[in-house]
Amino acid sequence: MKIRKTVSLTLGISFLLSSITGVVLYFVPKGKNAYWSDWHFLELTKHQWANLHITLSILLLIAGIWHTVLNWHCIVNYMKNKLKEVSFFTGQFLLALAINVIFILGTIWMIPPFGTVINVKAGIEQNWKQTLGEPPFGHAEEKSLSYFIDRNGVDKDAILEKLRDNGITVRDENESLQDIAKRNNTSPQKVYDILGLKQEKSRAGTHKNMPMRLGRKTLRELSDEGYIDLPKAIKILKTKGVNASPDTRIKVIADELGITPMELFKLIRN
Repeated sequence: MKIRKTVSLTLGISFLLSSITGVVLYFVPKGKNAYWSDWHFLELTKHQWANLHITLSILLLIAGIWHTVLNWHCIVNYMKNKLKEVSFFTGQFLLALAINVIFILGTIWMIPPFGTVINVKAGIEQNWKQTLGEPPFGHAEEKSLSYFIDRNGVDKDAILEKLRDNGITVRDENESLQDIAKRNNTSPQKVYDILGLKQEKSRAGTHKNMPMRLGRKTLRELSDEGYIDLPKAIKILKTKGVNASPDTRIKVIADELGITPMELFKLIRN
């Protein structure tokens, strides 16, 4: 009896906590925006919230399996028909199955209200992008200070002096912006802003230089490199009758539309 109570309470608590982490993850900014701006909620980063959601979901799964085993007799009784025979065609079972199928297909086919829920999340991420700003390219916070110095052809001593003048200490020029920011209790974005290299991002936004190997790139890669707004691009493609995912290659989409990758790029670029 004590085991049954413990399992039930564990299941209930893990369900509540995993639901909370799931709701938080629905409203958080995209990873690149969160990591670039050092976003926190209740003193936890997006990465920590995601880790909590994973471990609590595992606990929920284990407790759920254990709870099912302990209550197997009751579950079997739920599936019995009027003749007291186990059947998968009882009204209750078919209704429960139908509810799950509706949620699955509704999400896959983006049918309201399921598609609406997904689109609202994309809108939330877009608002975060405008509020927090975004890196000049994907995972920029992981690049070393020397990478930005070499990439922009600036004087290393001048950059280090500028950082010192703004209260930012650097142990080694091979440190990543993320490590520098963490040790100085700030964000990679603020460190980058001090470097005065904002023009790097604006150049990407002008699209004077087309991305290399365009046809092989995915929508996500173009977004990470600053060429397109991913939710907006997917929405544009949807109006053209193409249900593309972030990992769909440009060549595949262009072939489906009967246009060249260059024409597709002009259609979806920022």
